[in-house]
Amino acid sequence: MKISVVSDEFSWAVRELVLAAKRQGIELEIVDVSGINSLDFIDSMGEVVIWRSSSLDLGAEKATCLELIKRKKVLINPGIARYPYIPYKLFQQKVVADNFKSIGIPTFKFKNGAGLDNFIRRQRLLDFPLVVKPSLGGRGRDVRLLKNWKDLDKMKGRFRWKDVIFQGFIPNNGDYRVLIVGGKALGVVFRRARKGVFANNASLGASVSWVRDKKILKRLGAISSKITNLFGLFLYGLDIMEDKRTGKLYFMELNTKVGWKAFQKATGINVSDEVLKYCRKLRGKRVDR
Repeated sequence: MKISVVSDEFSWAVRELVLAAKRQGIELEIVDVSGINSLDFIDSMGEVVIWRSSSLDLGAEKATCLELIKRKKVLINPGIARYPYIPYKLFQQKVVADNFKSIGIPTFKFKNGAGLDNFIRRQRLLDFPLVVKPSLGGRGRDVRLLKNWKDLDKMKGRFRWKDVIFQGFIPNNGDYRVLIVGGKALGVVFRRARKGVFANNASLGASVSWVRDKKILKRLGAISSKITNLFGLFLYGLDIMEDKRTGKLYFMELNTKVGWKAFQKATGINVSDEVLKYCRKLRGKRVDR
């Protein structure tokens, strides 16, 4: 069996997949895709393709390449062919809100400060505290909490309006990361930000603990099933936050370029082995929905 992992970087997770493949006697290659002038490379790819990231633009090039791979190979996450803009948090939140309004976080994008001012002062659709974050990005980079206009004024020179989104702040004690493999939750961890840091990302020093409480796992499982079916994803990370005042759960974001170093350390689950076991089951099958 041959598996192709499309990635534009040799990350920790990619290295773990390589090591797991050696243990399981699976041929695994790491490839990047930088252009689509010739697509002959698709024929030589493995039976199963895990798409993490590439050097292609996120528009027509990526959509074209993924669609043609999906026609010839088993693509682990067919949803990324259907929704090439799925890496964008704005896209994720708008699609979730359109289908499951109760779990989405109202998310807004503005061309300039006047638009944001209008939403806060006149329409009153937003209010401080606000969260500003890149629509495209991960690992908690450049995620900021704005408590008032003064904070916003300080931040204006640090971002481009076209690159960021704004959300109302949800009071929390941390967030949940659900790791999905094979369309089902492999496990859940709870991430709590370290003192003095706003974001709950492990890469920023957050504590990570294994969640085994059946009640919360059931609630998280209900949301993860909805998101998996909505986007057609079978290998990804799903972040969910609980409002500490009301106990309500909210969809935060999903990541198809998911890492699992902190998850694996907290749970003891060898994620790479589980991913490749799932790939073995897909030989000759289609996972598109």
